[in-house]
Amino acid sequence: MRPIGGRVATTYPARAASVACARNAVCGLALPAGASAEELDSIRLAVSEAVTNAVVHAYPDGAPGPVHVKAAIAGGALSVIVADDGCGLGAAGETAGLGLGLALMENACDSLRLGASHSGGAQVEMRFLLSAATAAAERSETVQPRAVASLSSLRLAALLHDL
Repeated sequence: MRPIGGRVATTYPARAASVACARNAVCGLALPAGASAEELDSIRLAVSEAVTNAVVHAYPDGAPGPVHVKAAIAGGALSVIVADDGCGLGAAGETAGLGLGLALMENACDSLRLGASHSGGAQVEMRFLLSAATAAAERSETVQPRAVASLSSLRLAALLHDL
């Protein structure tokens, strides 16, 4: 899926092939917004881990289900939500793996929040500050102070939830 209008809002099946699709869609949004190579690496890693967690843990015994990915650029930052309609945080029990996914996501993004999705599944909210986008916003603000609107994190989260 190609990002349209500075946003991504799509649903993928909870399958391994969806990880790359989601990662590419979000990076396709971040790149033209000014994400550096290092920032793109962090975004790739965190989105991959979040979608992989949904694929592996959300639907026990390989049951089918969706993985919802929403992303938006605002105020020099990329906000991403990965949610599923599965069994919720901690309900899937133990599975094979090293258990490092959450730590990797936490280190890759500027803020991370875990919670329940509207359907009772798991939801991961991530925010990445984009240095080039932030610099461009600051330049625009200096030249035209009213041209750049700043969104609070609550307003941005509401915007993403409405996608």
